[in-house]
Amino acid sequence: MAGRGRQHTVWSLVAVAACALGACRARALDEADAGGIGGAMIMGAGGAAPTAGAAGTGATTTAGRGGAAGAIPGGPGTGGSSGAGGASANACAGGAAYSYLVRSLATFDVANAGIRIHGFDLDGRASDGTAPADCRVSDGMSPDGRAGIDNAIGGFWREDFGALFDQSYAQGHSPIVVRVSGVDDFRNDDCVDVEWFAALWVGSPIDPASLSAVGKQLAQDGPVARLAGARIQAGRLLANGDGAIQLRAWIDGGGGAKGFVLPLVLSRIAFAPNVVELTGGELGGRVQPEDVYGVYQSVFGSLIPRDQVASILFPDLPSGQTPCAVLSAGFGFEAVRVTVVP
Repeated sequence: MAGRGRQHTVWSLVAVAACALGACRARALDEADAGGIGGAMIMGAGGAAPTAGAAGTGATTTAGRGGAAGAIPGGPGTGGSSGAGGASANACAGGAAYSYLVRSLATFDVANAGIRIHGFDLDGRASDGTAPADCRVSDGMSPDGRAGIDNAIGGFWREDFGALFDQSYAQGHSPIVVRVSGVDDFRNDDCVDVEWFAALWVGSPIDPASLSAVGKQLAQDGPVARLAGARIQAGRLLANGDGAIQLRAWIDGGGGAKGFVLPLVLSRIAFAPNVVELTGGELGGRVQPEDVYGVYQSVFGSLIPRDQVASILFPDLPSGQTPCAVLSAGFGFEAVRVTVVP
């Protein structure tokens, strides 16, 4: 992507390490499952990790169905609620609650128009990589045509760890649930609640991309990230908050099982929900460079030195008075309806 002077050779080392963990193993999907979340992986045949719900080698553009995500004006900040099993107190009275199992995460899609980046315009400005405030990073275009998308960790070099997330999900590890409550109308509703949390399978772990995942039971596992002030407009839910959303994975590799967490702060989310599934999911937020390095260290150990990781990270957002301090992040996702039990 233009405006990014990254070193492809560094990622080549990471790709080798990922293959050692099994990330290069291709995963077959039922034909009925093809067309889940888009995001063909640009690593060559067999070079991508298993991609839950992906459209195989074909190019897809799924994000944005139900309307553009758009910029989300500031709403009430959110805190995190903790505790396993029970639902958090709702800010929006009445309405129904629905839970959805995330099938996979992808930071970009490939279509005839070229690379399309998932996420949001987090800084309210269009960057082409030339101005000092651009931090050498150019903004992208979203699959549904929104410009100015900030996603510094997404792209060819895979600082997004999407391959590892999807490998974890494909093996039934680290399921993620999105819960929407206070829903009176899936078309327009000015007050709904959105929660994002890690979960545990009540029965045997399964691949969330498979048809057998529909309606399965899961239980909450750990803290809940709650994005208050959400609403549904023209069939699309929009929400933001000041809490942290945790993306977690558990990888079984040659060196044994390894887990990691990548937190997104000041998160935004958008998707089109219905009684069966949610589609066109977009997740965005900010990531600390140290957290990205922590994932490299957790998964690959000393294979990738800290200075090499730093050489491929291009912080593009300010933190306080410090410019170019944190990394923008964005993921596309889709999810299928499940049941969350105490």
